[in-house]
Amino acid sequence: MTARLFSKTGALAGTDYQIGREAVIGRDAQCDLILFPHTISSRHARIFYKEDARAYFIEDLGSSNGTLVDRIPLGEAVRLGPLHVITFASDIHFIFQVGAPAPSVAPRPTPARPAASRATGTTPGSPPLPASSRGTGTTLGSPPVLPSQGIASFGPDDPGMRTSMGQSFAALPDLPGMNEDPLPPATAQPAALPDLPGMNEDPMPPATAQPAALPDLPGMNEDTMPPATAQPAAIPFVLELGLGDGKESRLTLNPGKYVLGRGQACNIVVADSFVSTRHAELIVTDSSVEIIDLKSSNHTYVDDVQISQPTRLTVGARLRFGPKATAVLR
Repeated sequence: MTARLFSKTGALAGTDYQIGREAVIGRDAQCDLILFPHTISSRHARIFYKEDARAYFIEDLGSSNGTLVDRIPLGEAVRLGPLHVITFASDIHFIFQVGAPAPSVAPRPTPARPAASRATGTTPGSPPLPASSRGTGTTLGSPPVLPSQGIASFGPDDPGMRTSMGQSFAALPDLPGMNEDPLPPATAQPAALPDLPGMNEDPMPPATAQPAALPDLPGMNEDTMPPATAQPAAIPFVLELGLGDGKESRLTLNPGKYVLGRGQACNIVVADSFVSTRHAELIVTDSSVEIIDLKSSNHTYVDDVQISQPTRLTVGARLRFGPKATAVLR
């Protein structure tokens, strides 16, 4: 079974990571998923799969700013369902989604609804609620099961619903005028009303009359608005950072400025002793990326050429910061 951890908002929007049996999330270069913001701890949290429970779990690794699942802070390891919102350090939001498709289940006929149980408030024959399990975590996001409520009803034999329709009553005496018709017969015609002046004249002109034509005004028949043309959405640039040992991290570059270096205050933190505290700066727009070396000790290279001036990058450009740290612009 596999799962995804991806972001759609904030500076990390576009980050998409596949989780197998285990993934450690943090700022350290040895983590499986590296997050660059300085609010993330070196080893922040861990997501892992347990064979005996056939489910994924998440635990916080003693981070400074905490981990939340569906806005609930983590204490011990928690069992994950198929879909959750996981928040690292209170403001970095990811969506967790289990990748295996749900098994198909044949529809079952709807059984007759049994009477409600007064003793427990539940429907007889329904499965009992599962007890929480210690040591295996709990599943967040499961809806609470509410007991069914008994509904009182009355039948035709209930004494409270009986009527006196079968009883006979004494005849009432006739009252004067009781059997007379209070209204005149339906065939009676109302008296004709006298004609009034103009009563039979048509107050409105015939429907075929055409309204008077309005004079043309300057520009009245001209198109005041140009035709709407759909603008294609700009595709953001992506920076693939090589982390050594075959690992890499993908960072979506939204328009703005990004400082890359070893310092924790940088937008992109590279844990490499050969990288300067503030090594280089990336300036990103919707259509271009430019790199500037910030007077680093071990220099910045574009396609193996050392740069000393602001350099505009093309898609596929290979970057190197010092002798080891590498990146590719996508």
